[in-house]
Amino acid sequence: MEGTVIKNHLMKSFYKIESSHMLSIVRRGLTMMVPILVVGAVAYSILYFPNEAFRIFITERFAIISKLLESIYQGTFGMFSMGLVISLSISYAMEKGEEIEKIIFYVATAIASFGTQIGMEDDGTKLSILGNTGCFFALIVGLLSCVMFSKLKEIERISLRKYTIGMENIPANAIQSIFPAAITVGSFALLQYAVITWSGEKSVYALLTGLVYKGFEGTGNGFLSALLYTVLVHVLWVLGFHGSHMLETVALDNFSAVGENIVFSKSFFDTFVMMGGCGTTICVLLGIFIFARKKRMRNLGKIALPTVIFNSNEILNFGIPIMLNPVLAIPFVCVPIMALMVSYGATVLGLVPCVTQEISWTMPIIFSGYMATQSVAGSILQLVIVGLGIAMYVPFLRMHEDIYDLRMEEKIKKMITELQECEKKGENADFFHRFDDSGMVARMLLQELKTDLKNKKLYLVYQPQVDRQGRYIGGEALLRWQHTEYGFIYPPLIIYLATEGGVLPELEQEIVNMAVEAISQVSEKYKKDFKISINIT
Repeated sequence: MEGTVIKNHLMKSFYKIESSHMLSIVRRGLTMMVPILVVGAVAYSILYFPNEAFRIFITERFAIISKLLESIYQGTFGMFSMGLVISLSISYAMEKGEEIEKIIFYVATAIASFGTQIGMEDDGTKLSILGNTGCFFALIVGLLSCVMFSKLKEIERISLRKYTIGMENIPANAIQSIFPAAITVGSFALLQYAVITWSGEKSVYALLTGLVYKGFEGTGNGFLSALLYTVLVHVLWVLGFHGSHMLETVALDNFSAVGENIVFSKSFFDTFVMMGGCGTTICVLLGIFIFARKKRMRNLGKIALPTVIFNSNEILNFGIPIMLNPVLAIPFVCVPIMALMVSYGATVLGLVPCVTQEISWTMPIIFSGYMATQSVAGSILQLVIVGLGIAMYVPFLRMHEDIYDLRMEEKIKKMITELQECEKKGENADFFHRFDDSGMVARMLLQELKTDLKNKKLYLVYQPQVDRQGRYIGGEALLRWQHTEYGFIYPPLIIYLATEGGVLPELEQEIVNMAVEAISQVSEKYKKDFKISINIT
């Protein structure tokens, strides 16, 4: 009983956090990046396949394929943060319900603001921040620049609104955006200049990386240093930083050596702590396949499978998402700590040999455990850690699913309420041309209605009709749609979606077919004048 109360309290707290305005914008922006992540992750998995002979074969025999894959990787992960800035600015403008011709000005302002944070090296512009190392700055700059730009546009003197009277929309919006964009971009440029002048570093990112590195000076490669490294990598990931890249220098300086008497090394972390990628996300993937109740989660797992096998977890990190997710952040940090402690204990007790071989970080589990330790015990230890990790992740995965469903149900209820209000006023609801939650839910439901209509997933229930003697003389057909994820869908909403989505004729034909089939099934039991009535819009 007490456990249920605690769970409900946590659910309410997490639901409140996840329903916040900014997290909704971030989730939508991250989701927009999934196609790029899939393409980049596949290219990366092939490029860095954990077999040297295969890599040499691709490089020497099929050099053009290798170059194409490298170009694809650079065009996806190499520009990921820039893409994230664009998707976040679009998401922010959509959340505000901006018209489509205004969205481009949010995008342009966010890109320019992010560009001021790139920083300069002695030999030119440092572009690494454009890739996945700059996720945190993409999030912060993308959101803050949009908020600032939006607020400034509301000030009439700054927006020059009075000078655009009578103009067409695009020229008018362009002129109204001049000063808000200039002030926003200038503010971020000033911030970058101030940080560089004060710190002497080349960029804000370089400053933060340097501060983190200084925290490890003189710590060596003992257990406390390994624990601090593990915690920081994953906390940084949760906050939006690429923790592995920010602490790469620490890993090379403190954990580069391998040997019979050395417990902690970079290969040790790759083999026992970061299986499936940071967060030991192989446990997430297996937890989804074994315990996930929702089809959308299992489908995401299928998409992520080919890359997570090779320890590249960006699809899960950004697709679920785990990053900035208050529920999954807990096991994302705690499971690697558990993995570190269990593998350290097993090594110190002599149950598993020390990692004596450097292996590619893309080597799949079981193989990596055996090759790194030259012992089957290494593979067995990996399986034990994965089992424990799955047990730790599953309760949080289920809570994440429950919160997601609650959030979607609230959005659907809100849309139904708006539809009912429009029906009372005799007005037509216009969800499909909106970019807010109601508009996106309407478009999602329409696509799934088309699929379920094609697969004959809709059905009829019948309201009995009786005569004065109480005999059944007919029935009224009532349309029902049981959504696989969100349950019973309000019937007038089904009709609205079909009407506005252009599939009403197909829906009506399916209703007639189902009614005719029902008549044929009951005609033998009831009189021939038994009728089924249907409503045609």
